[in-house]
Amino acid sequence: MKEILGIVCKALAAADIIAFILTLCRPMKKILGVAGTKGTLAGLAGSAVFVGITLLLLRREVTEKLSAHPIGAAVLYLLLLAAMVFLFVRRRRKKGLLDIDDIDLLDGADFEKICAAVLLANGFENIRQTKASGDFGVDILAERGGVLYGVQCKRYNRRLDSRPVQEISAGIGYYECDAGAVMTNSTFTAHARELAEAVGIELWNRDILAEWLKKMNDIEKTE
Repeated sequence: MKEILGIVCKALAAADIIAFILTLCRPMKKILGVAGTKGTLAGLAGSAVFVGITLLLLRREVTEKLSAHPIGAAVLYLLLLAAMVFLFVRRRRKKGLLDIDDIDLLDGADFEKICAAVLLANGFENIRQTKASGDFGVDILAERGGVLYGVQCKRYNRRLDSRPVQEISAGIGYYECDAGAVMTNSTFTAHARELAEAVGIELWNRDILAEWLKKMNDIEKTE
């Protein structure tokens, strides 16, 4: 019975450690500044290392050795703290300026706001966001050169298929737009590109968004 209880206790302890690592994953991912699947793996790895070091420092033998060398222990703690601060500061060094990797970490609502700001910095006017729900596939209305665009914004970690193209193609009719576009931090499948060309929908992919972001940042730097 004692052996069974011991196994159960070890299993519960392991489950607690795994849960703690998963909880740390998201903030660690933001600190490391890596997005998508790579970001998740990096976040898990960073969290696991952090928890492992913490558990190591809590071991009795290690604690006793560190207590016998307080200066060395203080240096170790300071180095760990400095490493975390360095990573955090590096992510904030641009003081609010965003690059394409920062965009990958946004949620859908914030992504739409950034898209509106990017369009404004790149020659579009009279920009307004549609309502959050029941928008008929159109997230942003914007004008450029006398042309009214209906824009669907998609923050994705994988390639977009033809569905957004179908949605925006229908939505621009409802809003009486002259043109439609899908704006994303990702790329498009061959099927999506083929359909977009057939129905006249513009595809603003990751490369275009990165270029427009850079222009927006250049404008903000001069202000």
